[in-house]
Order: sequence, then structure tokens, then C-alpha cells
Amino acid sequence: MKKEYRIKIKELEKELSVLKKRKAKEYGFKKIDSYLWSYNKEMFYYADIDVWLDEKNLECKCSYKWLCKPMWIDELLWVILNMEENKSAPLSLRCTGAFTFNGIESKSQTTLIDEFSPEKLELCVDSYINDFKEKVQNFSILDFYENVNEDIYQYDIYNLLYLVYQKKYSEAYKCAEGMIHSGFINKGKKLSDYAKEYCLKMIN
Repeated sequence: MKKEYRIKIKELEKELSVLKKRKAKEYGFKKIDSYLWSYNKEMFYYADIDVWLDEKNLECKCSYKWLCKPMWIDELLWVILNMEENKSAPLSLRCTGAFTFNGIESKSQTTLIDEFSPEKLELCVDSYINDFKEKVQNFSILDFYENVNEDIYQYDIYNLLYLVYQKKYSEAYKCAEGMIHSGFINKGKKLSDYAKEYCLKMIN
């Protein structure tokens, strides 16, 4: 029985990929892998929409979350990690790259897709993309700063990068010293070590 439902989900996964490509054009977004994304001079936004099988209840569900971050944050991360070549890479690297800051993200929304219906899936996707469009239009960099808190994923990395961005190099150095898990390792060296070297260079 589950095999039958898995086949249906595979069909809807293909349908979703086609839908996202078409809807991206309709709504003025770009698509890379599973993400829709957009940006302005201050902020980068991306959204993930997924369709999946609830194997316990044998139901089709569609989930969505959106994320955002300042445009400066990944570029500064790359400078510190000696990966400045990433600054000239396509902007989509900000949502697919391994060496990127995740940003703040919304709570995931999940909708039941009755009868594994492609039509109902499209209605759901439209609803999600309309919500994402509203966020892109209205969620500013000030909103980002107001919503950053210690509960977000990678907060310690954000705090370090923000101090460097504000040119508070002594504070940033101390922050890097106190980092237990620095998150990123490039060529065998941790972000915290790169950050300390960078801060010392800027101080001197």
C-alpha cells in the first residue's frame, strides 16, 4: 500500500518542481535547486517549498518556510575565511552554498493536500508564494535586526560577524575566542581562528 502512495508523491514532486519554475517567472522570483529567491540592495530572501508523504497517516503534505539575511553578511564571512572569490559567484550561492550564514527563518507551515491532487498542490503553492512575496516586499533590514535573537540557528556566528561589521574588532576578537563550535572550517582552520587573525590585522 505504501508503495502506491510513494509513487503518487514522486509524481507530485515532479509537478512541484515544474510549478516552482513556472511560478518563479510569474511572481518575479528566481529558482535554484529547491529554492525560490530574491534580493534587494540590503537583503537576501529565499523560500523552500516541499511536498512529502506523511507515512503514518498516508497523507500528502506540502511545507514551506522562508529565510532572510543582510546582503553584507555572507560577503563578510567569505572575506574572513579567505574565500573572497565567492563574492563574484552567482547570487544564488547565498542560498545553496556550504559557506553561508543561514539567516533567520520563519516557522514551517504545512498544508494537507487532499487526494494527492495536483490542482490542490498548485493552490497551496500559490498561497505560499504570495506569502513569500509579501515578506520580500515588506520585511526590511530593520525588521531583521529586530528579530535576531539568541534562539536563531548560528547566532554565535551572526554575533561575531555583526561585531566585525560594526568595526568593533576587539569585541569581535573576544567573541571568537569564546566560540566553542565555530561552524565553518576552511582548509583545516576554524572560522574563529580566521576571525581572530582578521581582527588583529584590522586592529594593527
